[in-house]
Amino acid sequence: MYRYDLHVHTSEASRCGRSPAKDIARAYADAGYDGIVITDHFIHGNTAVSEELPWKERMQAYEAACLSAREEGAKRGLDVLFGIEHRFGDGGKEVLVYGILPETLALHPEIETMEIEAFCHFMHQNGAYISMAHPFRKKPYIPQPGVSVDPSLLDALEVYNAGNRDDENFRALYYACRHGLGMTSGGDVHDAESEQIGQAGMLFSRRITSEKALAQALFAGEGLILSNGTPCDD
Repeated sequence: MYRYDLHVHTSEASRCGRSPAKDIARAYADAGYDGIVITDHFIHGNTAVSEELPWKERMQAYEAACLSAREEGAKRGLDVLFGIEHRFGDGGKEVLVYGILPETLALHPEIETMEIEAFCHFMHQNGAYISMAHPFRKKPYIPQPGVSVDPSLLDALEVYNAGNRDDENFRALYYACRHGLGMTSGGDVHDAESEQIGQAGMLFSRRITSEKALAQALFAGEGLILSNGTPCDD
């Protein structure tokens, strides 16, 4: 089985990131992962990319963080894929998007003003897979924890997030089962020294070497959830 973490941040593009992309890639390779998805905070989130830049340059900055990790990963047999974590308003309404390419984003500056319905429709039109990030997380910046996104707009919930408490993850799992949604798992790692590395991710029966292949695998229901470092096949 091949192990991939689907929720990883870098200091280049996430303001809350504490380690550069190359260090993150090295840490995951050392931990025995086969791949990671760089899901830096996108335009309305806790981003380190300046809003003053022209749109295409902003998209290039997100891509650059991923490319830096990919360059290091290539030396160590680690696949590095591009993704985003996009926020709508306040209150923890954030989604992880898999299968979208930075060059596609660069062609569509209208994304900046899209409401969540239009955003999800656009992503699905482009073959992307959407999972709500860390639902039910209780933090001061999330006044109303829960699934604040219409489930019909989502493909999945992040039912295990290594930064969430067990009860928060269990509520996400219950919600996903109740609404017939897919499930993803991610470390939500911001630091190459984080103890969350090794706790989360997805196990696939084959290598996933492109963003399109990842989205297709998730739509097909491939992959086992990694929870607290243990595969969950039930």
